Amino acid sequence: MNRRNFLLSSVAGIASTSGYAQMSHHGDAYERLNQAGLISRPPLADTQAVFDSPAPKAINPGKWITRASLPLPRSEMAWATEMNGRMHLIGGYGEQRVDRSYHHIYDPQKDIWIVTTPLPSGANHVGVVTIDKKVYAIGGYIEQNRKPRVDCYVYSDSLDKWERIAPLPSPAGSIACVSINKNLHAIGGAVGDTTDTKKSIGTHQVYDPIADRWEKRAPMHTPRDHVGAVSHQGLIHVIGGRVDNFHTNSNLHHVYISQSDRWEARNPLPTARSGHGL
Repeated sequence: MNRRNFLLSSVAGIASTSGYAQMSHHGDAYERLNQAGLISRPPLADTQAVFDSPAPKAINPGKWITRASLPLPRSEMAWATEMNGRMHLIGGYGEQRVDRSYHHIYDPQKDIWIVTTPLPSGANHVGVVTIDKKVYAIGGYIEQNRKPRVDCYVYSDSLDKWERIAPLPSPAGSIACVSINKNLHAIGGAVGDTTDTKKSIGTHQVYDPIADRWEKRAPMHTPRDHVGAVSHQGLIHVIGGRVDNFHTNSNLHHVYISQSDRWEARNPLPTARSGHGL
């Protein structure tokens, strides 16, 4: 476990190399982007939080259990990429910057977070996916939801090391990244160096890890970013997302069929949304 710092949570809080010495599960666990120091849950959060689900009530709905908090408050990071039974969170906002290179790993067996080798260069809204026990980090923004980049990297868990791979053919952030047939599909996203010029794209690029090469595929029917995407039974599902900005959340649901390089519309979401997980 070279160059790794294990962070073990407890009821009292979390020890952290970043200066967050006593962040408990239920105490001050929030941070403003423009102000240093931890704060309690903002009142505005109570007016914006949504907990319900449009799905039919399940016979056995399960339950939520509190686990170890993050080593520090973060947002707009790539998240929930699983490798070897552990979850990777990469890049994002934190400690008053939007171009962080953080790389945290959650071990559910030990209920701990591991601070490990960071990205070679920080960004937010990086696209991530796991292929053959390696994590790929694709594109992202270097400013707050703007100024996308072409940089792409691959992380080896056994070596605890990032390496640069072929860059994106064109810069983009908020890209959906999905693995199918051991290739990486980078779908949609947004471009623009300013908030006013930001535009969603329907671009669909496929990366071959063996050849270290990108190739074009059929673009999405409706350009959008901040989508949910997942591969299931040989199909890529792209669900929801936004068109140009968060005022235009969509309920669209399309599947990509790789054998014929085409998209098909499917049953839409009951509620339009973006920036969601899938």
